[in-house]
Amino acid sequence: MTDIPTLEQILTRAVRAPSSHNTQPWLFRPGEDRIELLADRTRALPANDPDDRELTISCGCALFNLRVAIAAAHLGCVTATMPDPDDEDLLARLDLTGPVDAALAALAPAIEARQTFRAAFDKRPVAPEHVAALTDAATAEGAWFAPLRDEAARAEAAALVAQGDAALWQDPSWRRELSQWMHPRRKGDGLTLPWLTLPAARLVVRSFDMGGGVAAHDASPRRGLAAAGGAGHRGRHPRANG
Repeated sequence: MTDIPTLEQILTRAVRAPSSHNTQPWLFRPGEDRIELLADRTRALPANDPDDRELTISCGCALFNLRVAIAAAHLGCVTATMPDPDDEDLLARLDLTGPVDAALAALAPAIEARQTFRAAFDKRPVAPEHVAALTDAATAEGAWFAPLRDEAARAEAAALVAQGDAALWQDPSWRRELSQWMHPRRKGDGLTLPWLTLPAARLVVRSFDMGGGVAAHDASPRRGLAAAGGAGHRGRHPRANG
């Protein structure tokens, strides 16, 4: 049976996963040599994410962190996704058994190092070996990763992102929901802002359609863009040119 300090260490790493609006929409149910991951739908985003797609992706990030943390604790695991068709909130069940995955364990330091970066990126092209490493990592997880190699493809993708930005900001319900998840840093979740500026920021977001400026920023040229998806992704696999 896995001891409590080890379980606490594993779960501490798991909850550092990224999530939409930093909602952290997950729950963990530890048992005897087992951990279950559940969706916490009290943290859903009805306006931004009406089908809980982003919520599920966020929980997938937590699942990956959980697997890495288990391996870093020198434990093996067997993962079953959606193990109970009668319980849609039970997203994964991990039985703590089997050999340790050394490749996953090696990723543990990245959990603490990961952070959201909102400033402008360096204009240098992404090194080919980094693109190859991302492609291999996606393939290992049964997913696909398709870099958009030519300028026309990147411009088209950026234009679609900008179009989506503009549409979202036109929706008052979406803006209200965004403002509700703007929290002071001490709260530990949400989109964190300094508490002195928080009331004004919430008011501006609720009251004004700033989609034009956001869209213009996201439509600007990028040196590196890629599309990614799972094996069962309903969208069409993009053609990576070049």
